[in-house]
Formats: sequence, structure tokens, C-alpha cells
Amino acid sequence: METLIQAFFRILMLRAGPQTIPPSATLMWLILLLHIAIGFLLTIFTHTLGYSLFTSLIGTLVMVAVVHGLLLLLNRRERYLQTITALAGCEVILGIMLLPLPINELYFGEDAGTEIRFLIAITGLVIVGWNVALAAHIFRHALSTSMGWGLLCSIGYFAISITVGDIMSGMGTPQ
Repeated sequence: METLIQAFFRILMLRAGPQTIPPSATLMWLILLLHIAIGFLLTIFTHTLGYSLFTSLIGTLVMVAVVHGLLLLLNRRERYLQTITALAGCEVILGIMLLPLPINELYFGEDAGTEIRFLIAITGLVIVGWNVALAAHIFRHALSTSMGWGLLCSIGYFAISITVGDIMSGMGTPQ
């Protein structure tokens, strides 16, 4: 277990690729459940229970669909389990790092000073930027391509995620 956690952190630090994760369907499903749970926790403080569960499930499905599509397109199906597990697992760790942000927003609300809001915004921006670089690194390894192509795939993945999020933003939220 400790070796597995170390593997995720090495990938998170861009020092290893998804091939360091064992190709296990059981591990992939466990990590995907954690991915849904973290997505839920990141939204439950500001949205309804149903909306939070729905958006976290859709966010995970978008990740799986994009990875699956890229691997099929470039005929790298054998890397599916490791790529999904690595990307979802690292996003779980980044999500845990993001958890204090919605809690702070809930706690401080409108009373938050400019400095606190600025710190929350910068922290979130840094973590999102790291997530883009991380996904590029994972795609580069999984697709056996350059970092430039990995970055292009990563930006595409986030563009699709944001588009789906924008489409869903009006669903289930009080206006």
C-alpha cells in the first residue's frame, strides 16, 4: 500500500508515469469511487446533495470518456487501467488539497477579507494549473508522445470538462 501511495506521489511530482501503477481493475474502480467522493465533497458545501452527487459522477465519467477516447484513437488500449487509475488517483490527491477552499468560503462567506479571497483564488489557480501539467504528463506517457501533444490533450480534456460543467451549471442549482 505504501508503495502504491509513493507511486501516486511520484506521478504527481512528474517523476514517474502511469506505467508505475499496477494494472488492476479492482484498484481502478476503488480509485474511481474515491474520485467521485472527492468531487462530491468539493461541491457539497455550496450545492444541493443531488447536484453534488450528479456533478461528481459526471466529472468522473468525462475523465474516463476522454482517456478512453484518446487511448482508442492512438491504439493504446492496453494502457487503459493504468492511465485511468493514475489520473483519477492524482486528481483525488489534488482534490484533497483543494478541500479547504470551499470550507473557507462557507466559513467566511461575505465576511472574508480581500486577502483571504485572494489567497483562496491563487491557491485554487495553482492547483488547477498543476492538474493541467499533471494530465499532460500522464497523457504523454500513456500515449507515447511528446509533452507538447500531452499538453494539447490535457487542455482538450479540461476544455471538455469545463464545457460539460458549464452546461450542467444551470441544472439543479437555485437561481
